[in-house]
Amino acid sequence: MFELQGVSKHYGQVQALTGIDLNLPSARCTALIGQSGCGKSTLLKLLLGLELPTGGEVRFDGQVLVGEAWIGARQRIGYVPQEGGLFPHLSARDNVTLVARHLGWTPEACAARVEELAALVQLPKAALKRFPNQLSGGQRQRAALMRALLLDPAALLLDEPLGALDPMIRFDLQEDLAMIFSELDKTVVLVTHDLSEAAFLGQEVVLLNAGRVHQSGTIEDLLERPVDGFAERFVRAQRPHLGTGAAR
Repeated sequence: MFELQGVSKHYGQVQALTGIDLNLPSARCTALIGQSGCGKSTLLKLLLGLELPTGGEVRFDGQVLVGEAWIGARQRIGYVPQEGGLFPHLSARDNVTLVARHLGWTPEACAARVEELAALVQLPKAALKRFPNQLSGGQRQRAALMRALLLDPAALLLDEPLGALDPMIRFDLQEDLAMIFSELDKTVVLVTHDLSEAAFLGQEVVLLNAGRVHQSGTIEDLLERPVDGFAERFVRAQRPHLGTGAAR
């Protein structure tokens, strides 16, 4: 669904991404992993159109995303930023329905979709009336996921969605996300620094290093057939935490 050809991105003299050639398949979850500063979040922002490439092309469903093409594509891509990104002055319900109301959805259509998604992500109805600072971390992430899914997008992009949560809440949300991804059968791109999370949620993994694709393939490829010493060290550094995720 997403294709990147010769993509680079720099900020002044800082080269964030260099020579990225990558195909991200439809109806699969691809995890972008790597050390801090390797370009994971920058790559996700390029897929979403929050950043434009300095060089190369980003394609979505075969269409080069330049100029006005981003507008139509953007409504087909859901996005969950780090820590959810909910607006603090809006209730959870109003955060979830913000774009739909902007597009002219009726209150009845919004209410029906919210009820459907609240059941999907297991967010209590009472939580929808609360403001973000009145919600738990897990509830905020569930509301952010509802907002990303409201327009029934073809693709879903998540930037470290579980990074700030405590281990028990993170475990529960990982289980729920795996169920949701399987049930919805959408194209998912997930940024994480946690190899066990990538192993549990992703069918494909892309290991980034210094703004380049270092290795891509299945999680088994990375765990059992690392391409070089860097990939092997990356795996070994996290192997004690892999647990059952690697067996998924």
